[in-house]
Parts: sequence; C-alpha cells; structure tokens
Amino acid sequence: MVVISSAGHDAEFAHRLKEALSDIYEVWYYKDSMPVEHNGWDEKIDEALKKARFFIGVLSSASVKSEYVRQEWRWAVTEGKHNHGLIFMTVQAEPADPGHLYGGYTWTVFHNRPFDVALAELRSRMRHALRRKITAAVDAVSNTDPHRTYLRTLWSRISTMLHHLIISSLEADPIDLEMDSVDDVVDDNARTQPFVDLMFKRIGYGEEFATLGDAFAFYERRLLLLGMPGSGKTVTGLMLIRDAILDRLDNPDAPIPILANIQSWDGRTPLVDWLNSYPYTPRDTIDLVESGKALIFFDGLDELSDHTVMSSTEDPYRIHRQFMAQIPRNCPVLVTCRNEDYERIRSRIPLNGGVLLSPLNNDQIRRFLGRVPELFELVQDDPDLMNMMRTPLIASLFAFTCERMSPENRDRLINNKNNAQLFREELIAAYIMELYKFERRRRPENTLPVPVLRLMEALGRVAMRNAANFMSRTNLLSEGDLNLLSANVEERRKIKEIALQLGLLQRVSTSRYKFIHLMVRDTLAFYYSIKHWREPSEYMDRYWSPALALGRIKDPRATRVLRTILKEVQSAIVRRHVAQAFGYNNDRKSVPDLVKLLADPEDDVQAAAVESLGAIGDPSAFDYVLPLLRRSTSPAVLQNACRALGAFGDTRAVEYLIDMLNNEHVSVVQQAALALAQLKATQAAPALRKKLSTPEHGATSTVIEVLGRLNDGESVSHLVRLLSTETANKIQDCIVDALRRIASPDAVPALCDKLASTEERSPDFRAKVAEALGAIGDTRAIPVLLEAITKEVHEATYSYNAMREALLKLGHTNIPEPEYFAEDVDSRLNDTNVEDLIDISPNVRWDAADDEDSDTDRSRGTPL
Repeated sequence: MVVISSAGHDAEFAHRLKEALSDIYEVWYYKDSMPVEHNGWDEKIDEALKKARFFIGVLSSASVKSEYVRQEWRWAVTEGKHNHGLIFMTVQAEPADPGHLYGGYTWTVFHNRPFDVALAELRSRMRHALRRKITAAVDAVSNTDPHRTYLRTLWSRISTMLHHLIISSLEADPIDLEMDSVDDVVDDNARTQPFVDLMFKRIGYGEEFATLGDAFAFYERRLLLLGMPGSGKTVTGLMLIRDAILDRLDNPDAPIPILANIQSWDGRTPLVDWLNSYPYTPRDTIDLVESGKALIFFDGLDELSDHTVMSSTEDPYRIHRQFMAQIPRNCPVLVTCRNEDYERIRSRIPLNGGVLLSPLNNDQIRRFLGRVPELFELVQDDPDLMNMMRTPLIASLFAFTCERMSPENRDRLINNKNNAQLFREELIAAYIMELYKFERRRRPENTLPVPVLRLMEALGRVAMRNAANFMSRTNLLSEGDLNLLSANVEERRKIKEIALQLGLLQRVSTSRYKFIHLMVRDTLAFYYSIKHWREPSEYMDRYWSPALALGRIKDPRATRVLRTILKEVQSAIVRRHVAQAFGYNNDRKSVPDLVKLLADPEDDVQAAAVESLGAIGDPSAFDYVLPLLRRSTSPAVLQNACRALGAFGDTRAVEYLIDMLNNEHVSVVQQAALALAQLKATQAAPALRKKLSTPEHGATSTVIEVLGRLNDGESVSHLVRLLSTETANKIQDCIVDALRRIASPDAVPALCDKLASTEERSPDFRAKVAEALGAIGDTRAIPVLLEAITKEVHEATYSYNAMREALLKLGHTNIPEPEYFAEDVDSRLNDTNVEDLIDISPNVRWDAADDEDSDTDRSRGTPL
C-alpha cells in the first residue's frame, strides 16, 4: 500500500499521482479513503500507516505551512522507525523548502518537467528503495535462527535468477499473473484437505485466483502449477519462495523454503535423499521434510529426463510417475509443469489441487509495453500480434527488443507476424542481439571479449546437441556438454562467462546448467542446424545431428530441409537420422519419403523409417509396412513394424501379428502383443494364453497386460494360478492389473488371499489389489478389506485410500478413519463455524499482496 499526504491546495496533483500509481498499488489518500463526516482521523491514518510500505509526501508551499500535513509526516517518520518496512519519500509538486526535518530525504521533482518522466523516476526509486529494505531485512535474520546462512544464500540465489528471468532493464511494472483452478489433475486419494476443499467448492470458491499465494493458501500449500511454455511458471514460483523466506523472517516456526530443479534427479536415488544432497538445500533437509517443516518448490516436472531409456520407443514418462509417487506427503509442496506434458504423463500427482496460469489480458499487455506506448497501439490493432503477446515471455521479449530496435528492424520483425514460428525465432534472435548490445554499452571499455555472432554460434552447437538427443530430452547441460562451446579452453571460458552474465545460460547446480528457456534453446539450435547441415562431421554421433535437432524442434520448415539433407549428404547414418527426424517432426507430408527409405539396404535405416511411419500414424502406409513382417529378419525392423501396424488401426494386420507371437526375439513378441491389444483383436486371445503357458519366452508381463486389455475372461484361471506361484514383483503387478481390467468374480478369492497375507511386500501392491477388488464389485471382499484397512489406519498411506475407495464402491460406508485425520477434522469442526467460511480470506502479508508495487526483486513481475 502507498499513503499519499498532501495539503488541500495540492489535491488535484495528489489525485493525478494516485491514479498513476493505482494500476499496481493500493493507494490511500485521505480525500478518497475517508468520508467527509468521519471523525476517527487518528485511527484511520494509523491503520493506513501500519499497512503501508510507502509514504509519499507532496511537497509544496501549502504543505510546508499546513500543521495537519506536518503532523502526518512526523507520524509517518515515527511509524517508519518502529515499522522498519515503511519507506518515506517526497515528491515536489512546486518549489518549496521542507525545512531541516525532511531535508535529508530525496525528492522527486515534478514541477519543472513532464509528469510521465517524473513518474518513471519515482517508480524506479520506489522499486530500488524496496529492494534495499528487503535485502537489509534478509541480511538481518536473527542470529538465533539455525538456518540464517542458508536463507541468505537462497535469497541471493533467487534474486540472481530473477535478475535474468525478469527483464529488469525494461523497468516494466510488476504484474500479477492470474490463474484458474483445473479439475481432474490431482490424485483425489492423496488429498490432505478433504474437508476444507469440499466445503469451499460447495460455496462456489476455488474457480479463479488473483495470485499464486491465494491459490497456494486455498489448497493448503500443496499445489500443481500448470502453464503453457513462456507463461511465467518459474517466475511465479520463485516469487512464492521469496514470500516464504520473508514469512520465515517474521515467524521462526514458518517452514524453511527449499528450491530444486527437478531435471537433475536421476530417478534411482530416493527423492528425499537426492533433495538432501542437492547443492543448494539445507544440511538437515531430511529432518525438515520428515517433520513437515520444509516448503518445497519442485520446478520443471516437464524437464525431467530418464537417462536409462535407450530407445525413443520406450516410455519417456516413467520417471515422471516415479517422481510423483515419491513427493513428500506431509510438507507444503509446489510443482510446476507444462500442461501439455502433464497430460502425457498419464498419471495424477498426489497434491491437493491444480491451477492453470491465464494468458495476459489487454491491460496487462499494455503494461508490458508501457515504455513504448506506440507498440501497444500497433499490437492492439492486430489480432495475430495481440494473441502472441498474451504469452508473458513473448510480450517481455517484444517490449525489451522493440524498445531498442531501429524502426526498420522493428518493421521487419512485425512483418513476420503471420508466421508464428518465424516470428518467435526472429524475436528471440533479435532479443539476444539487443541484450548483447545492452551489456556491451554497460562496460567501461564498451566491448565484450567474444563477438555476438561467435557467442550465438557456440551456444547454437550446444543447443543443437541438447535438442537432438532423445536421451537428454530436457533442457539440462553438463560441464561436458559445454565443452562443445569451443575447442579453445580460454575462449570456452569467456563464452560461458558471457552467456551466464547475459542470462542465456543459468546454473542449475554446481556442475549443471540450462538455457533460460526452451524457446531460446530451440531458436539457437535451429539457426545452427540450418547453417551446418551439410557438414559430414556433424553426423558422426549416433544420438545427435542437425537433422535430429530439426525434427525434435518441430519447425514447420523441417520437412523441406530434411529432404534436402537426404538428397545432398550421402551416408547411412545421415539417412537414419533423417528418417528418425521425420518421425519426430510428425509431418504427414514426409510419408512418401519414409516409404522410399523402407527399401534402404541398411536395416537401421529401415527400422528408423518404419518407426517414424508408426509415429505419424498415417494408414496410407499400411500396404508398405505389412510386407516387412514377411521380408525382414531384423528384430529392430520387425518390432517397429508391429508397433506401426498397431498404430494404423487396420485389422488386416491381425493374422500376421499373431504369427509374430512365435518369433524367436522377445522384443518382437512384445510389440506384436501390444499391437494386437491396440487393434482390440480378441481372436488373438487363444494364442496369447498359449504363450502364457510357456513363460520361458521372456514376454510374460506383456502377454498378461494384453490379456487384461482384451478383457479375456478365459484367462482368469491361468492368471489366478500364476498369481499364487509367481515371485517376480513386476509380473505380480501385471497380473493384478489384468484381473482388475477383466473384473471377474472368479478372481476375488485369490486377490483376498493376497490382501490378507501379512507377508505382502509394499503399500503400492496392496493398493493395486484393493483397486482390483473395488473394480470387480464383489461384496465377498468387504471383510478382508475391513481387516486390511484396520492395519493401515495409522499410516493413511496410498494403500489406505485405495482400500477406502474400494469399500465405498462395494457399498460399505462405515469406514475407520486414520487417527491423525479424524483428530484434524474434529479440531476444524470444533474451531470453525462453517457459515463463517464464506468470509475467510487468505492471511496475506503486505509483501505478498498489498505491495504489488515492488521491483523485480519483490514483484511477480514480467516473466521471461
């Protein structure tokens, strides 16, 4: 909040100042904020000063003579001494001498220059003053707090990240990104807030949130934040963590915020152990997590990569599901993810709710472009440009870049507006150029040690490799990757240093880095690939090349370039890379090119071509792929052909796929079985059951899965018998899943025996069995479920929730609650008047909501 104090003589000026600041501040001015007849002046001004972060005195000949004004200013100075967050500032509406009491304060002069120019200076001073106040507060953390060093380091780290993520040089006003609740994105069985969440939904809350802090509080601090690329997920999350640091300064019992970039998790180390060893986390992280005293921000679920996946045909999202299963259940947690990637994970995260960042509205776009008003007028009249600007990243780049561009270059950029991909690439390239010039002008010698084109070339090679390699699906770079910047050690050091200074690269950990955004990486990779695709040396590695990068980036121009590469660069590895790239790019126009490659003399090229045809899924390729099952002896070609035939959806392939079940290669049998399931080929069930009776073939788990997907009731007796004898955990899991799908009552006794056994290995397995019993719907399972859930009652694990859901499906509602949960609900019911819930509002501190006014170190500002 901002309090403006002036004499009545200056009311017109004060009103204008209030209007100018009200876009991002809550402004209190006595002529508007108090009724004329109000008598409680002392009470109201005291209340306003306690809430305020800024006190702005309007200096004029009238104000220095007014006893009332002087009293307010003295009051503000006194309040500022007690409330160390209050910042006293003055603006000079006309020449006047404030006297010795206020002579030490800096004035912002308005009377002898344009109002907008003075206002920009005032805003800048307000931001810098607030930054100094907050930094001083962090530096003054109580010496009794055992985490004081960690909190200071975390604050500094976040400030550095935001310096590059937010275009501070533009001095755009902070913007709160709005968000909406999204349904069906979390695991309802894992909610920790069933009472409050349901009550709020009953009274119509939970649809829209003005800030992430509001949404985080509503969902009891366990939240999934979704958004499109460039929508501001990371910046919004970082600002929440900064609020949490300030909460800790005010309250020593508040949780310790922990920030971790998910992409460096290897999937093998238990998540909490990895978090404890992460270079920027407290030494007692495990204790903090286990005691529920940590607030964890896991950034970038979509950037997680499974390095054990050795083929592009394997499930790349297995590691994401592993991560979600290991998220601590007793701590505040925020997880960010691209919404499209989250849908591909095919699982639900164990949090209390999810929100989706909203696109920028017209007013927000106007504020992004506020320093160059003519840009907004241009954008406003162009629907295509306006839609692009609704993404904060694009709006930020556009504002920063166009402000500094020559009119000719700006016109050339805007002329690409009808081609969204080209516009983004040109914009990002122009941004890098302007950012480089901006940094160069700041240097005393007006130069940087590496030319901008050399910088972009070096980063482009690293970006190309990162974009191309399916084993490094995400934006994560090692020190080894950065060795590609240059063969010269000294030049490599300089390039890396400049890239970090400009914020094009960010340090994730002591030896890991990332590009500031995937759009930046992809633009650099595209330009490098277009320049170097003819060079044979770029195709020497199995996993990366310009061709693979073009396919991964999914640039609309890729098909044309890939055809040219195929024609002009003659080698088997190039043909294989191009075949793979066609599939990654998923352009149906490339189907004829891939069909030609099916006749290639190299098995690797054929395998890549048929794999890409399956990925594209165009049924017109069916007649070219089917003969491969008769013609080829290559396991790679055969398994990819089976997969493609399943994707085409043509049942003419069924009899050929059944024959493939007898192939000597396990991988071919597995893919043939999965293709039969995809085609819903129930006529294949006898052959699959026969395969089940000879488990030595090695494809048992896949065959079991397919029998379940085909809903084959005749296989139940085989599956039940196998469940009692099989010891491999993976196969047991597959059997239970298949019995759940088939839902035959004949499986109930065997499943009940498994659930009743005290020797069963894990809560997850017990949950699977409970889900199967619930799906079958046989009430014979009720006593066994009740007995089993009693053993779970003190744990409230995922298995408890699965058993509870199963009992509800079976019509049994008298279910014992976990003791801690029952006590928690009872205390809420005792302490809370349900009717009062309508009046509940988040307990938002000044720095989380009222001061939407701070600079890039405190705002939820312009995200890059």
